[in-house]
Amino acid sequence: MKKLLSILGISLFLFSACSFTPQQEEEEDTPVVVVPPAEDAWLTYSNPAYGVSFQYPPSFEITEDVRYDYGDGMKWFRIDLIDNSNLELVKMIFEVDLDGYGPFFPDTRYELEETEEGKIIITDEITPNPGADPEEYASYTENYTHIMTSLIEAKNGHIYNWQFTFEEGEVDYEPLFQEILSTFTLY
Repeated sequence: MKKLLSILGISLFLFSACSFTPQQEEEEDTPVVVVPPAEDAWLTYSNPAYGVSFQYPPSFEITEDVRYDYGDGMKWFRIDLIDNSNLELVKMIFEVDLDGYGPFFPDTRYELEETEEGKIIITDEITPNPGADPEEYASYTENYTHIMTSLIEAKNGHIYNWQFTFEEGEVDYEPLFQEILSTFTLY
């Protein structure tokens, strides 16, 4: 018993003699950027009726895959993707053959083009949306970031539009939206 107490006493002495000072990391001013997983780990969505396929991260779920018909001639197809692993409400809306609605005042608007191969590319970025009423714009986008695209009238005869929103916080999800957008193929 004395031997055990001696060992315990020596251990406590050595432990208390050591100085443990936690190192603090310096904070950086740059926002955190979401790095998407390898493209081969992403899921693929394809819809031959609307001539589109794209890939998206496995943390996203398609929560709406609907054809809207308002009975007055307004019809369009809409897909909602939501990142269920994230509390910052990361969401992408993709619409086909929309008949118009709005107005919307995004924080950023991308001008898009379709390549000969049916890929989507960003040709210009406009920030903030010109023509928006500053008071209405500020209240509409408060606490989240809203990105929209120009309409694409594709070679396959469909019209396409994208929207991406996320709550403002420490993470910048815009590169993730650009990555998802780059996987779209129109056919």
